[in-house]
Order: sequence, then structure tokens, then C-alpha cells
Amino acid sequence: HALVPTPDIAMEQRGYSTLFSIAIIVAWWSWLLPYALFGLLLWYMAQTRDHAARWSSELSLWSWVLETGPTQRAYINAGFQYDELNQLDRAEKCYQAVLDRNPSSGQAWTNLAAIYLKRGDEAGAMRHLHQSIAHCPQYPYAYESLGRCCFSKNQYAECIEWFQAVVDRLPHRHPVWNKMGLAYMHLQQAAKAEYC
Repeated sequence: HALVPTPDIAMEQRGYSTLFSIAIIVAWWSWLLPYALFGLLLWYMAQTRDHAARWSSELSLWSWVLETGPTQRAYINAGFQYDELNQLDRAEKCYQAVLDRNPSSGQAWTNLAAIYLKRGDEAGAMRHLHQSIAHCPQYPYAYESLGRCCFSKNQYAECIEWFQAVVDRLPHRHPVWNKMGLAYMHLQQAAKAEYC
């Protein structure tokens, strides 16, 4: 005769089997854990290397952003980087992509005008700056660019109007105040120049 009833022995046996299975899994995991951690470390190192290559320059970063999910900001920044590298056709495509999606982007119109100026097409630049103001009148840098164009052509009275539009929107834009003062000096209006 058994001192412990048979159903209790069966329950105890199941408990031992479960504990034995858990012990085997823990032993296997403790043997596997260093390899799993090493594999995870290698994966992170590969990701870091990939990100470092991708982010080695601003152009490669913004090009990658454009590939993964093009946004207006990514196109603007990639265009700016292409412009800095004097790859004007690529920069123009980036800015045009912004305007295709959002024609009221004053920054895209103004940056496109800068490309036209670099190419020597002043009429095209002026046309794009006027488009910038028509589509986004609150964007002050289009006014500033028009003022600088007029200043370079010795059209001082007109450049003062454009510069005034800038300082009305950005009162602490000191380079514009300085240029406006120079324009007043060229117009022989020293009192107004001193105000700038």
C-alpha cells in the first residue's frame, strides 16, 4: 500500500516534469544567451555603421530622408545642399518638387530665385521672387532678396522699399538695416541713413 494516494503522485510527477523542462530551457538559454547578445551587438554595430555612412554629410542624410519619405523640409534641405555643391539642376528639381506639392512655399520660390541668380538669369530670379511674395507675402527673405537685387543695380529708392518690407516683418534683421542705410547714403539722405 502507498502512503500517498496515486493521484497525488501523478500531480507530483507532472510538477517534476515541468520543473525539469524549465531547468533544461534555462540551461539552454544560459548557454545561448552570450551568442544571442553577441549577435545583437553585431546587428547594432552594423546599424551604426549604416547610419554613419548615411549621415556622413548633410546631403547624404537628406537624400536618404527623401528616399524613405519625402517631405517639404527634406526637399528644401537637400536642395540647399545641392546648391552649396553647385549642383544647380538637382537643387532646382528639389525646390520644384516642393512647389509642385505646395505652391505657397515662400522659401522654395526664394531659393529657386537664388539658383537663377547664380546662373546669371536676373529676370528669372526676379520673376521667382515676385512669385514668392504673391504666394507667401509673410515670407521676409523674398523682400530682402529683391532689395539686394535692386541695390546691385543701383536702384536705391526701390531697394529701400523692399528692405522696409523686411524690417517691418523682422525688426531685428541688422544686415538689412545696414544695407538700407547704405542705400540712403547713395541717395544723399544722411539723416535717414543715420536712423538705420
